[in-house]
Amino acid sequence: MIDSERNDRDFDWNNNNENKIQISGENANKKTIKALSETELTAQGFTFFIAGYDTTSASLSHVVYYLSQNKDKQQILREELNALDTDFTYENLNQCQYLNAVIDETLRLAPPLASVQRECVRDYKLENTGIIIPAGTFVEFQPYVIHRDPELFSDPDQFKPERFLNPTHHPYAYIPFGCGPRLCVGMRFGLNMMRMCIAKIVHKFEFTLAPGFEVRVHDFD
Repeated sequence: MIDSERNDRDFDWNNNNENKIQISGENANKKTIKALSETELTAQGFTFFIAGYDTTSASLSHVVYYLSQNKDKQQILREELNALDTDFTYENLNQCQYLNAVIDETLRLAPPLASVQRECVRDYKLENTGIIIPAGTFVEFQPYVIHRDPELFSDPDQFKPERFLNPTHHPYAYIPFGCGPRLCVGMRFGLNMMRMCIAKIVHKFEFTLAPGFEVRVHDFD
């Protein structure tokens, strides 16, 4: 079903291009973007801090956990960061390929959003599936389930940051922040915080699991 749908580029949306994001005015293609009211700006700014810190701290905990399990990956990341010699600027960290791959892989295995809900505002046909979603229908999907689908990611339960160095998956197979024009408004804010925090702690500390540590998996069936 994912393959049957068009991705962001088909709709001229780009989730990862920060330079094209504008609040109002026109982008390079001369397409007008709706302006935000003062109330909407205030609400979104408030959301940055309320929704951003808890999810970011949880994701940082997962990063440390996976790096502790995979000392070889941790060392690769440390060497990349050591090359910067503590010059951890926004520009430098944004260009650290392995750092960003570690973050992406962590968010794939442990996405901050348990589920995403949207209301269909008009009848919509899912391309060649023959499925029509009626207007007014609430649609819900779970990023955790999609991210661990073996048809979308090989060895889906394994921590492999390298898969994001040259990604080949469908754009909608990886959706830790949602997707489309209404993806998480705090995505870049959260990613920037994670980059800086990880860079500072991995540069100074080495992580390892405590002796006898074991993750308890609960069966909810």
